[in-house]
Amino acid sequence: MKSAVELAMEKSDSLGSGSKKLSDTQKSEIAEIRKKAAAKIAELKIMLDDKVGGLDNVREDHVAAKQALGEEFSREKAKIEEKMEKEIEKVRNGK
Repeated sequence: MKSAVELAMEKSDSLGSGSKKLSDTQKSEIAEIRKKAAAKIAELKIMLDDKVGGLDNVREDHVAAKQALGEEFSREKAKIEEKMEKEIEKVRNGK
């Protein structure tokens, strides 16, 4: 009778055999894609901070504007991350 550890190892081996190893070129392409996405997100964050910096927390319209800007940032960040994941998947699949 096999132990739970042995069964888990067999299962992980069978799951892992379906995925192929990435080449060094693919790894560097993926790293570059992630780096560019992180830079775009950082740029968005800086622009948001600049816009929010001019608003105060006292006025109601400023509070609403801050919330709207935060929501816009979240949407744009999600788009960048989605595009990044698609590009990474293309690299993994050999374009």
